[in-house]
Amino acid sequence: MGVGMVTAVGNQVAAADARAESAEPSGSAQDEVRDLVLASLLLSTLVDVRWSGPRSPFSPAWRPDRSRACGSRRYGSSPSACAGRRPCSASPSPASPSTPGLNARLAPVLSLSIWKTRPATLRRLAGLGTPIAATYGSEAGFFFVVALFAGSFGTSALAAYTAVNQLAYIVFQIAVGLSHAASIGVSRELALHNPAAAQRLKTTALVCAAAVMAVVGLVYVTAPGLVLAPFFDSGDGRAVEIARQLLLVAAALQFFDCAQNIGVGLLRGLDDTKGGFRVTLVGYWLVGLPAAALLGVAAGVDTLGIWLGLLIGLATTAVLLLRRFDRSLGRLPRPAEPAQAPL
Repeated sequence: MGVGMVTAVGNQVAAADARAESAEPSGSAQDEVRDLVLASLLLSTLVDVRWSGPRSPFSPAWRPDRSRACGSRRYGSSPSACAGRRPCSASPSPASPSTPGLNARLAPVLSLSIWKTRPATLRRLAGLGTPIAATYGSEAGFFFVVALFAGSFGTSALAAYTAVNQLAYIVFQIAVGLSHAASIGVSRELALHNPAAAQRLKTTALVCAAAVMAVVGLVYVTAPGLVLAPFFDSGDGRAVEIARQLLLVAAALQFFDCAQNIGVGLLRGLDDTKGGFRVTLVGYWLVGLPAAALLGVAAGVDTLGIWLGLLIGLATTAVLLLRRFDRSLGRLPRPAEPAQAPL
């Protein structure tokens, strides 16, 4: 959830950079980006202090991990383990403008002087980031409760659920990348007053996700034994049988899972993080969880019913998110048409 607090920083930086290209002086955009970087560093530090406890660098119980400071975990943390190696203090700071190879555009906006953060920028990032963090937490809680449902049907059912869920999670990373790319692109295009391009980004992201999911789904359907082989040995035939059934549902479910993740990113591009959070609450908890309980427990379809409930919840979430994006984009003012010269 802590990551969610600063996820929107990329959107704000993209918008500031786009405004600099269109009209604003480059110095003004540079100051805005530097302020965003400072605010994000301060916000992430505050979140880390709040959630990390004694591991926080501000805690007396915290001690640096020398194995990481020397660039590798495998040398241990004893002083002798680093003997003969470059002193840790000699490592250049990635935020230092003098670092060799640092992009010339980045050096002026990177700073660790977080005490110079503007309170208004910090509040803006916290306002955008809190709903994103809550969305991440809500989704994690939703899948945790569903896993508890699956576990109530026995160890074989839980093993099958865990294996197929892990496969879906691996494929889900493709949607995460597309979601972030589309989100940043939407922020940029809207700063350039180009909502038509933002709409094209949505279509492109969804088509790319659908193409990949179609290929993966085909593998699920045609070669389930090969897909499940790394997760099961030959001794648990019941778990393999359940997992094969779940793969058929996952082939369809992953389309909606990717679409809803892209939808959250698109709304983030509109700075509508609160709307995305509210929609996921409805899709996950008011639709998906009751559907999973009804089909899996009440109807007696067991783990297969749980996954059908997941599919219904994710499909509902995806439809609501994409509809909200289209409606919000449609309410934005369109750029004025250039006046035609009189004949």
